[in-house]
Amino acid sequence: MINSPERGLARVTQIARFAATRPGDVYVRLLLVERTRVALPPLTPEQRAAALLRATEARRIRAGARDEVRLAGAHTAEVLAGIIARSENDEALGKMRVAALIEAVPGIGKVRAAATMKKLGISPSRRVRGLGTHQREALTREFAAARGD
Repeated sequence: MINSPERGLARVTQIARFAATRPGDVYVRLLLVERTRVALPPLTPEQRAAALLRATEARRIRAGARDEVRLAGAHTAEVLAGIIARSENDEALGKMRVAALIEAVPGIGKVRAAATMKKLGISPSRRVRGLGTHQREALTREFAAARGD
């Protein structure tokens, strides 16, 4: 089933099949999809202000976590493990990208963070709450090994 109109994502408008004209030609199917947009519900000024406050608080929490990692020094692995553990209960930390957390480690930029994530089998778009058990352990081991433990 392609995206059904009931779900509001797309509606199939035309399906056509072109027949082969010579031996060896392949049937070609053409599928045109018309996208339908779903409007967001209008927010009252109070709802909008509350959403802005929640977003500001979430950014503040994520910035605090990056600062913790930046200032951890020799205890980077423990701090990372603590942040990952807290992400289970904290929505703001859970939605933080793993790449942003790794990039907060002193001496690691975008390139080294991407290489580390690739080595550990973590998708570049992965968020902290989405890390699996083995990925969490590998990430902690990676930074414990960098320290020399």
